[in-house]
Amino acid sequence: MSNVLGPDADNVVSMKPEPLEPYETLPERLIREAMESGEFDELSGVGKPLPSAGATDDDLWWVREWVKRNREEGRGEWNSA
Repeated sequence: MSNVLGPDADNVVSMKPEPLEPYETLPERLIREAMESGEFDELSGVGKPLPSAGATDDDLWWVREWVKRNREEGRGEWNSA
C-alpha cells in the first residue's frame, strides 16, 4: 500500500498548533498583583459568607443593603425619618 502523502510523509512536521499563552486583561492583572502583594488579606468579612448568599431572587438586594449600611452609618437624608 502506498502512502497517500508521498514518500516523505514520515518527516512532515506536525500541524498541531502550539498552545496559546493565557491572556490576562488589565483588571485581572491588577487583581492578581493585589492578591500577590497581600492587599486583600485584612479585609473585614474575610472567610464569611456574603450577607445576601442564598437570598431570594431580589433584583434590588444591593440597593436595600446600601441603604441599610448608610442608615447605620448615619448618612443620607432618609436617616431623619
